[in-house]
Amino acid sequence: MTGNPTLAEDAEMTVGRNNVGAAILLAYIEQQRNHPRQARRLLEQAEPVIRALPRLGMTGHGIKDVQILTLQGRPHAAIEALAEAVEEGFVSSQKFDVWTFDDDPIIAPLHSDPRFEALRRRMHDSIERMRRNVEEAERSGDWSTLLAKAESV
Repeated sequence: MTGNPTLAEDAEMTVGRNNVGAAILLAYIEQQRNHPRQARRLLEQAEPVIRALPRLGMTGHGIKDVQILTLQGRPHAAIEALAEAVEEGFVSSQKFDVWTFDDDPIIAPLHSDPRFEALRRRMHDSIERMRRNVEEAERSGDWSTLLAKAESV
């Protein structure tokens, strides 16, 4: 089945780029329901899908690798993946994710790591810098610098 895995209770499901987010969410739910085998199977299928996607952009996975690693009980690897994401330019969860970065319960176990707070602050600083750049472009009417940045992406 290539549809949404939440509808595939009894069928063997296939995780792909169109349902990988739902598969990760379902794995989280399965863990909460104390069904580790089902969660593990979903995460194992989600991993190669995420590796094949870009991190950023409309087709990017954002921090789904961080979510997978956290759900697998690998917090150190999850923090490393988050640091990599921030270095690549990740600043917030995609608008189509269920939760904002700060509210995501899947990565909540990472909050106690001091590196998490430093990375969160770095992301918020980047957002603030972008906001100031937009405000300056609005004031001056000169959008050329920001347009050039957008075109280079």
